Amino acid sequence: MLRNCCRCHQLERKQGSSYCPDCDKLRLKQYKEKNKVSLKAKNHEYYLNNKSKYNKPGQPYYYKSSYKISCKKWRDKIRSEVLCLLGNKCVRCGFSDIRALQIDHIYGCGNKERNSQRTSNQLKKGILSHPEKYQLLCANCNWIKRHENGENRK
Repeated sequence: MLRNCCRCHQLERKQGSSYCPDCDKLRLKQYKEKNKVSLKAKNHEYYLNNKSKYNKPGQPYYYKSSYKISCKKWRDKIRSEVLCLLGNKCVRCGFSDIRALQIDHIYGCGNKERNSQRTSNQLKKGILSHPEKYQLLCANCNWIKRHENGENRK
């Protein structure tokens, strides 16, 4: 049996609530505005009582850090596979420190490709399918190439 919303008297309302979805959102927003200080105090008290969930020893300051760390390991694994595929050294100068190596699009237009391939896994698939479009350059050589070819951002 449908009942009317307490505020706007529409027939459709959330199950187990006295309000329709629109009125419920408005009511919650007004409650948060009215009780901003007490809600902030409660959140801070919860944080103080549950610091172990937020600050784990030896890990950065964010909640659920294990998920973010596993994502970083996954990205690093994909990056190392791509670097191995492309030779693990700068094509121009032979520099081989992986911290400074960058994947370069030989014919430019890397920005368009980055926008179309949202994830590192898609980028890896693109490099595996067309390795002739990519090369490894150290950061210095990559910037020099960008300057020489007029690929600098505007």
